[in-house]
Parts: sequence; C-alpha cells; structure tokens
Amino acid sequence: MDIRFIRNLFLFVGVSLSLTFVSSAQEKTNIISDSNFYALIIDKNGATQRYETTVVPNIPDFVCYGWQLKLTNASNLVNFREKFSLPYEPNYWENEDNTYATNTISNDRKTSITEKFIVPDDGWIENSWCVAEGDPNGIYIMEIFISDIFVHEFKFEVVPVNQFRKLQNEDIAR
Repeated sequence: MDIRFIRNLFLFVGVSLSLTFVSSAQEKTNIISDSNFYALIIDKNGATQRYETTVVPNIPDFVCYGWQLKLTNASNLVNFREKFSLPYEPNYWENEDNTYATNTISNDRKTSITEKFIVPDDGWIENSWCVAEGDPNGIYIMEIFISDIFVHEFKFEVVPVNQFRKLQNEDIAR
C-alpha cells in the first residue's frame, strides 16, 4: 500500500474524530436546564415589581420583559441569536437605523433578529426589551438559538392595561 494513502487515511480519520468531539462539546453547552420569562412593572411610586408571567401589560416606558435560560456545561462565552416576532409592525424598533446595533429588522418590520456573545452568569443567559409607544397588542414569539441551534421558544401576549388588571384580579380571587 502507498504510504501517502495510509498517511492521508489517518489524517482524515483524525480530523473526523476531532470534528465529532467538537460537535459533541458544543451540544453539551446547549442543554437547557431551566427557563424563565418575566415582566418588570414600575408602579406609580417608582418601585419595580417582577412577575413570572406570559401576559405583559402594554404600558410604554413602565414595563419591560425578558427571558432567561440556564445552560448546563455553559462555556465562558455563548453566542445566541433571538428571533423576536410581533403580530403587527410597531411604530418603533430600538436601534432600527443604527448600522452598529446587535439587531436587524425584517423588511416587514415585524421581526427583529438579535445576535450577541454573552458571558453566562452562573450558567444563565438572558435578553430583555421594554414596551415602547406604538407597540401592538397580541401574541409575541421569541425563538432562541445557541451556536445556530434552536434551543427554546417563549410565547407571550401583550395586552391593554385594563385587560391585564382584570387577569390579575382573577388570579388573586383564586
């Protein structure tokens, strides 16, 4: 047998095993052990209340919301992409005209794609947004990808403040 053939065969097998090992290592960092979706609401006294909820009141400048994912075996630096889809186009997207922003807006203006590198805090990564004037009511969807692999979806509803209060009162009555 030709020595070059054997050397190339060993080189091919070695590279294949290395790629398999790297792929397996990446998969380990993508395991989600916990998740949270929350809303932060600033009351009339300026105090912030945190609610783990899937219903967010449409109160511009007083409500923010976000997601958190707990990664097992997280690396020191995680690359995530968030595909954030709204039911209708909003009046405004943060950083819409900023060419250096970490997000890009779709042509129909209903979807923002954010890509970031983030250092996990005790295995947790997160991202958040705030309600802005002109944000539509309805179902919002956030699809999260880590290293280009889909890992989680958050679906929540933005509702008028009176509907949110009614839902809160129903929860308290239970």
